[in-house]
Amino acid sequence: MKIRPALVLVSLVIVASWFLLLSCGDREEDMKIYWEKVDLGPGHSDDHILCIAKRGNLMMLGTYGKGLLISHDNGVSWLNKTKKDGLSWNYIHNIDFTGDRIVLATMGDGINISSDGGKKWKRYGYNFFGPVYTYCTGAYVDSHRALISSADGLMFFRDDKDWRVLDESLGISSQYIYCMHTDGERIFLGSMRGLSLSFDSGKSWKIVAPDNSYTEQSLPRTKMLSIAVDGDTIYAGTPRGLSKSTDAGESWTQVGAAMLPSDYIISVAVTSKGELWAGTYKGLAHSPDGGETWQLFGPESGLPSRGINCIHVDNDGAVYVGTNSGLYKSTTEKPEIPKPEESNIPVFDKVEEPEHRWMIRPVSAEYNNQLDQCYLYAQTMGG
Repeated sequence: MKIRPALVLVSLVIVASWFLLLSCGDREEDMKIYWEKVDLGPGHSDDHILCIAKRGNLMMLGTYGKGLLISHDNGVSWLNKTKKDGLSWNYIHNIDFTGDRIVLATMGDGINISSDGGKKWKRYGYNFFGPVYTYCTGAYVDSHRALISSADGLMFFRDDKDWRVLDESLGISSQYIYCMHTDGERIFLGSMRGLSLSFDSGKSWKIVAPDNSYTEQSLPRTKMLSIAVDGDTIYAGTPRGLSKSTDAGESWTQVGAAMLPSDYIISVAVTSKGELWAGTYKGLAHSPDGGETWQLFGPESGLPSRGINCIHVDNDGAVYVGTNSGLYKSTTEKPEIPKPEESNIPVFDKVEEPEHRWMIRPVSAEYNNQLDQCYLYAQTMGG
């Protein structure tokens, strides 16, 4: 029997297409992301996790009222450091460390610094600064200095005799700073008035509005809550959505419009491959292509439905998410997922919640008997 070449060609195309569909299906299945809750030890399962710092197997978490959590074995076991262990305050907004030097930015009592890996702590809070520079939002530390962002400006801190503060009089758009990123000589500050950028270690500044909205005085209208930087690509999270610049802040476009769980972007992270993560009050979103397309994560994936406070992407690709009910880690294995709470209100119609971290008076009377912090910051701490 003579076999027609055209028939053979068609058959090969069909078989190849079939295998291609199967392989694509396998890849799609492999790419599914779920979330498993990290065991933080007794009494810490539902801690409010405000920040995550991790290098190698060493991991640190700042909590709302539960102090500092430290793991030396990649999250398998945890130590808890609180006021009983030498901290001055258990509300930790941000963390950075290098070697044995750790800097904690607290919500109401300045900074705590350890030079021995967390065994002993030195307090620079109300006892040192008085009522200002005590509400801190960001921390960066290297071998010779620390940069601390606060509600009163950016602090360059070497020791108790060598420190200075940069505020609006020295070039930044607002001294009320929400977020900070620094690498080399570049410093990025997200504040009540948009973004302030410096490319010379803070000697000069450029002020931009990531949403391209300015006042008559040429100041940004919108506050900037979160930032992620990858080379010259900058992502800025605001209450009005997520903006992106690919030219170090010269021009901006909005990404994720009408595709995110909420326009109120609390946290944002970007990987070296350009993958983007955005955290909101109403869930987590992931973009594999820099903001063009998005996948949303909620209770059906293992995450809580609300309260994504911080995101950390590890060097091995693992993603950690700090929430109002504990720490979660990405996984490809589907965990046992609790039944979500039933609600008749569509998630996109729910009113935005106030962020929990602003709601409690940050400094107790025993440490602040002269000037009330809530009065100092216009009755509320940012809200």
